[in-house]
Amino acid sequence: MERFDAEAVIIHRKDTAGLTVGASAVYRGKLNGPRVDGTVEYSWPEHFDKPKFAPWFAVIDPKVAPAFLANLKPAVINSGANQAIAALILSGEYFTTTPGNWGSKIAHPIRITRSGKEFSIVKLVTGSAAKAQDARPDREPFVRGTFDENGTAARIKGIDGNWMPTTVLLVSPDHVRIGAFDFVRYSDIPLADIPCDPNNPLHVEGDFAWLRSRPALKDKNQDLYLCWVRISALDGLRDGQSAWGYALLTGNGVPRDVNLGFQFTEKAAHQGDFRGQINLSRLFAAGVGTERNEELAEYWFHVASRNADAPASLQNAEGLRIFQNVMVGLLHDAFVRDSICDAPDPSSGRDMVEQQRFERQRNERDRRIREEGLDCSSHALSYLMAPD
Repeated sequence: MERFDAEAVIIHRKDTAGLTVGASAVYRGKLNGPRVDGTVEYSWPEHFDKPKFAPWFAVIDPKVAPAFLANLKPAVINSGANQAIAALILSGEYFTTTPGNWGSKIAHPIRITRSGKEFSIVKLVTGSAAKAQDARPDREPFVRGTFDENGTAARIKGIDGNWMPTTVLLVSPDHVRIGAFDFVRYSDIPLADIPCDPNNPLHVEGDFAWLRSRPALKDKNQDLYLCWVRISALDGLRDGQSAWGYALLTGNGVPRDVNLGFQFTEKAAHQGDFRGQINLSRLFAAGVGTERNEELAEYWFHVASRNADAPASLQNAEGLRIFQNVMVGLLHDAFVRDSICDAPDPSSGRDMVEQQRFERQRNERDRRIREEGLDCSSHALSYLMAPD
């Protein structure tokens, strides 16, 4: 131990086995309540040549150093730039996801409540209610804190019944970290009403941005709906990518951009989204946002037909036969655009008669584009599957 005080923590480590030198590291950090946060520089001879760096944290065991912890300043919550909004959105029901080996199992549900500048966190009794918001608390709060202009001071009740400082980090409106444990908001409760900023300064995560888009869609608030959909798409959520791609392809509520719309649709398809897959098939068939590619159009159609979210009619043999027939029509432009759009190049005619016929078709196509506003690139969009 080189240093351990209120200003800095520096710890040196060297692993040996007999005369063999193993991993070595230097841990540097700073105290925040009973927690130390910082970086570690480590090396391991014969495994990698250059030193590596990584984030590092540690929590002081109250059994080992109770006197030291008693004299510490309370930890500070990093609750974001907008303190008022951060305090407001802290309320709700959450469950822990790390550390541990619970997988997708909901474990250690908690409820965070706020009154004025004070907040408290209580454990919920698992299985006491069908929904998180109806679950009953398990005795008294185990974390308490107070908001101030600089952040939030927090204390946690230890095994001995005494209160001690802890670190609480507000990662996003729906994700809070208490000590070494991460808690995320239950999705079966009404989400906190926060404004949607396209720049996402509160770092709303993709799943919760998508959940916030659902009520906006139901209320036919298109601007709010598309704002949350875009955030979810940029965060990598496949549902959001598919919906945002559809909006860009159709120009429904946003400036139309078929190239960018194709890219988001393709991202969703590769992540297994059914609508993304079936729409990608149609875009390849029509050459919208990309070059026409009949082989890829057929490939993505078959991928979509085997998706677990595909309609039953598309998954069974009769449904496949019907949709394959539709696909044949798509590949020959019967469903995607006027056949005049594909008038051949006159020079490709086998003889003078065919060349003149091709030239008449080209002239007719150009006339209809010029005088009637025929769009030879976007008719396939009428057949895209809209998001829910």
